[in-house]
Amino acid sequence: MVMDKPKPGECTKEEEAEQVKAQWEPKDDKTLDKLKQAIVTGPILKRPNPKRRFYLKTDWSSNAMGAVLLQADTTEEAEESMRKEIEGGKCEFNKSMSKLRLRPIAFISRICKGKECDYHSFVGEAATGRWAMKKFQQWLIGKEFTWITDCSGLTKFFQGE
Repeated sequence: MVMDKPKPGECTKEEEAEQVKAQWEPKDDKTLDKLKQAIVTGPILKRPNPKRRFYLKTDWSSNAMGAVLLQADTTEEAEESMRKEIEGGKCEFNKSMSKLRLRPIAFISRICKGKECDYHSFVGEAATGRWAMKKFQQWLIGKEFTWITDCSGLTKFFQGE
């Protein structure tokens, strides 16, 4: 489905609905059905295990901030990766092509407000990390955890590079 101008939010809801309806194709029905099936099958969220390491993945844009609290699955590969990380190695869970999997426990997001919309990217990413750590403090306080961010400046700062 390809949307032409005007973009969502630049027209009324009725006009937007008509645009979608006019451009909706049979393949879009299949995609929607796959999405519905994925949502209703299998566990979406994992129950937290306070004895296992937590991972906090955050992201910021000038519009919104979001975070997900995760824990590794219980495969041998995941256990080995966690052991290496605890011993000072790099986090291997952030590799997109890795077979290692982190399972979500909770998701949070919110719209940026006020001056947050004008932050420089690393300040916004840091603010998102602080906000997420506060929201998930019941799980993170007093424990070592891994913060995963796509902000290279913060990553290098915390890795001491």
